[in-house]
Amino acid sequence: MSPSAENVAIGLANVERFRVSDAAFTGYGGLGAAFAGDWIVSGEFVRLKMQGVGICFDLAFLKSVRIKDVVANGADSDGQSGAGQMGEKCFSTIQDGPLASHNRTSIAFRQTKDVTVENLDASNFRTGVAVASGKGYRFINNNIHDNPGGVTPGVGYYFYYINGGKFSSAGAPVSDVEIIGGKVSNNGPRSNGFGVLIDADTIANGDRMQDFSVSSVTFSNRTNIRTVGARLTGVGLSKNSFDGALQSSP
Repeated sequence: MSPSAENVAIGLANVERFRVSDAAFTGYGGLGAAFAGDWIVSGEFVRLKMQGVGICFDLAFLKSVRIKDVVANGADSDGQSGAGQMGEKCFSTIQDGPLASHNRTSIAFRQTKDVTVENLDASNFRTGVAVASGKGYRFINNNIHDNPGGVTPGVGYYFYYINGGKFSSAGAPVSDVEIIGGKVSNNGPRSNGFGVLIDADTIANGDRMQDFSVSSVTFSNRTNIRTVGARLTGVGLSKNSFDGALQSSP
């Protein structure tokens, strides 16, 4: 495959009541993905190992989906992991405009809702978790660590808004997000990486990113939590702990 093409191990489209478990993936570095797809309802991905992948989950339009017990390490398009050699992102969701009218499931919905990611260990990606749309996310006891970033700083959890284009977040800004427990460490360069980055700065309409909760998380040795933009409300922090030096939050 070309380095600019996404080779995918398992593609999903209009899938309901499913389970994928006890599988291993390797050889999908760079823009490659273990899973990619749209319109995914009432199912789970459980006990998976991903070695040297570019993207773990490249998804849109999920409802009532659980991801649990996944270990993933990123790699570049040559399948290499190391200094300057990393995957793109482990868990990613967007609003996929070109396929927005292609729902053939039995459930009517317009944006991702009710997703749980639990016990995910993600390392060596530019970004561990990248969420651009939807609501009702629960991230529980994950270990998001050593994601170095590239031209831009590495980020553990990145919640953001796409303004315009095929994957516009308009009408479906990220909201109702909980990060509970787990550890976020060593994401990005020492001086300017982020554990959690909530970025509403590109919103130029009436949308608002809102209702984020971060609790009982251990942060270690990076900028911990940063919020950006005026179109953001309702960020709650409680019972978090901070190991090491260079600790900061909003």
